[in-house]
Amino acid sequence: MNSEEELRIGVFICHCGGNISDTVDVKAVKDAVEHFESVKIVETNEYICSIAGQDVMKTMIKEKGINRVVVASCSPLLHLETFRRAVSNADLNPYLLEMVNI
Repeated sequence: MNSEEELRIGVFICHCGGNISDTVDVKAVKDAVEHFESVKIVETNEYICSIAGQDVMKTMIKEKGINRVVVASCSPLLHLETFRRAVSNADLNPYLLEMVNI
């Protein structure tokens, strides 16, 4: 990205089958972040680490021209490489991914 390229951030929030959504108000998190100027999409998913969840992420990155990704899910120790691969498979530098442990 050069200094003139628009930031287009995609935020993906995982419910983790209730492990997260039973404690964290996922809708409130979504509502809080979707108003930031550079955030172009906010998607919630039951299991974003699943193949289907990763496919949603890859599709959204490509369709919406996302050039930065934030994944709010369980520990990066568990899934950092999973999401880096998904981002890379969407033709985006995997180091333009940030994980948030919620």
